[in-house]
Amino acid sequence: MNRDPQFYLGLPYDQVWEWREDDAEPYWVVRLGEIPEVVGDGASREEAAAALRQCLADYVSYRQAEGLEIPEPGPRAAAG
Repeated sequence: MNRDPQFYLGLPYDQVWEWREDDAEPYWVVRLGEIPEVVGDGASREEAAAALRQCLADYVSYRQAEGLEIPEPGPRAAAG
């Protein structure tokens, strides 16, 4: 089913955050647990999150154009 990319941007994907300090300026990296190739980075968490949203939108557009499945988040375990 071809859904609007906005649909996927609203799904509760697991986000994996990392703080990195290379030789250059330190920065945030965030990726989706269910789609590890969707990644964003930035000097702040807000910049990294914005880059992640753009990467996910591009990923969805590409996968839809190629007729490929787009992973969705699985059911969450019930809080115990």
